[in-house]
Amino acid sequence: MARQAEPWVRAVDWGRIAPLRLRARSVADGVFAGVHRSRRRGPGVEFGGHRPYVPGDDLRWIDRHALMRHDRLIVRLFETETDRGVYLLVDATASMSFRGKDAPGAKVGFAALIAAALARVALSAGDPVSLDWIGGRGIHPVPPSASGETFDRIVGALSALQATGDA
Repeated sequence: MARQAEPWVRAVDWGRIAPLRLRARSVADGVFAGVHRSRRRGPGVEFGGHRPYVPGDDLRWIDRHALMRHDRLIVRLFETETDRGVYLLVDATASMSFRGKDAPGAKVGFAALIAAALARVALSAGDPVSLDWIGGRGIHPVPPSASGETFDRIVGALSALQATGDA
């Protein structure tokens, strides 16, 4: 029997989750500006090191103090911050409709709650989020987006999710 994601997915106080941040063990390499450290060098505020000057470098980034110490032209490098896309994949196979006798909801409801919480944290950092599923029916995938209505679309899709298909 297929179970629908519990309505308490909608009843969570999402404002309390928003201040949390996702931290990666490695640096991000996104396309757009964001809040995650990146391997990319470019205009930024975090100092990223020095390198020798090569003709064509912007003269604004020559480090005058290093020039005085080393008697050669050295360019300051900065780390730029990028976004990090979050791709949520929810298991909605028949096995996720299991509900223990003392459990407040089915496994698919807990999976939906965790996916919604991760989406909220990522969106509050300005990162694009997308949602898809394995098995199940009742939802349409949400394409990657960081817009304001993305969270509502994700929660709406997760609330309509039904665990069906092969276990």
